[in-house]
Amino acid sequence: MAIIKAVRSGASLKRTIDYVSRQNKLDNFLMDGIDCNAQTASFEMLYIRDKFDKHEGVQCIHLVYSLSSDEAAKVGLERVMDNARKLAENTPNFKGHQILICGHDDKIHKHAHIVVNAVNYQTGQKVRWYKYDLNKFKNRLIEQSKEQGLTIPVKGQTNSIGGQSMEVQKVLEKSVHENYSSWLLNVYAKVNDAQNNAVNKDDFINILKKDGIETVWNNRKTILFIDEAGNKVRDTRLSEVFKADISKETLENEFKRNAELLIGKRELERPLHQGTREEQAINTTEQTNNTRERRIEYGEFKTFISNARDEIVNARTAERNSTKERNDKIVERKNRDAVRGRQYFGGEQRPQKENGLCRGRSCKEDFSR
Repeated sequence: MAIIKAVRSGASLKRTIDYVSRQNKLDNFLMDGIDCNAQTASFEMLYIRDKFDKHEGVQCIHLVYSLSSDEAAKVGLERVMDNARKLAENTPNFKGHQILICGHDDKIHKHAHIVVNAVNYQTGQKVRWYKYDLNKFKNRLIEQSKEQGLTIPVKGQTNSIGGQSMEVQKVLEKSVHENYSSWLLNVYAKVNDAQNNAVNKDDFINILKKDGIETVWNNRKTILFIDEAGNKVRDTRLSEVFKADISKETLENEFKRNAELLIGKRELERPLHQGTREEQAINTTEQTNNTRERRIEYGEFKTFISNARDEIVNARTAERNSTKERNDKIVERKNRDAVRGRQYFGGEQRPQKENGLCRGRSCKEDFSR
């Protein structure tokens, strides 16, 4: 099974090249270069870096292509080097960047280190390399493995821990591939198990104590773990190495979640009828009283609605009566004015003006009367 790992070393470019190009204690060793000479890769890459004055930030991308022990026995180191070279050459992000490939056969599993200069020797720009770029790289690895009949890696079953410093990676690789016991890995496994089962701080400490881990959790920002051999490690170190958040805040949030899950599980497991007869009678009485109170509240609410409806009807009736009374007064006043007019003009209707002129009798006759 072929896998790819990204090494987050934080080391300088020269130190990384010196590490991957070491030949001591190696049964077999191969070197190859893309856009550079493998023997003088360190000098050439450093020259490009100094030429464009790119001394800050990431100096290189370090990847490790490796095969499992069962398939490594069937495939030579030359095949490993060839596969690593093809993967690097077909990566668009690496175009214009010098690449050094070193094949190692110092363990049961054969592997090749791919070191990419972060500075483009043509433009002087830094390489763009993000998580989704690494995922694309892994997808090309899967396609390559299918073509060659190699086992396809399954996520979570590769038994590899990537993204570590070179020193830590060596220790973890030994613990995975060579049955090497790592106290750091043992402490992390026990802390992770306690994190998934504890419901509070004291429970967390007690679980670790049963597993032989002493926990120092005080007012300091970090938590100290001490195993039976006296090895000490803080939560920040475990988080950094294993890419898992083991801070105080995260642990306390996890405790709350575990407690809620435990309470929910107990509620589901609780029988429907539980308690003594006296307790059941008390619960029945309380339920009856609550029902009676709800009925009383509902009756009061219906009475309130009925009274409000009556008030609205009375207000509308009073408004209609007031309007009718006002209209009657207006009609009465008009009738009274009409009677007075007939009396004044001797029973004759008062002449009306049309376009400024009087109709019927002349205005002079009108005013003479």
